[in-house]
Amino acid sequence: MLRGVTRVTSFMDSTYNMHIEKAVDEATLDGLTEFECVMGIPKTRVKRSTSTKYQPRVSVTTGAGM
Repeated sequence: MLRGVTRVTSFMDSTYNMHIEKAVDEATLDGLTEFECVMGIPKTRVKRSTSTKYQPRVSVTTGAGM
């Protein structure tokens, strides 16, 4: 579970829309990281999940005179 997320909810055309935002500093990731989102509706059996994998960028440094 992520702490410190921002929840954005809107209501338009009789429909609720919600999304969650969380910024993660790349420096805190240890290589390939999988992010998973699980959404459920309370008091129902409705549940949906999705995931994505993210590879942090590799920083390239050059020595003096290069």
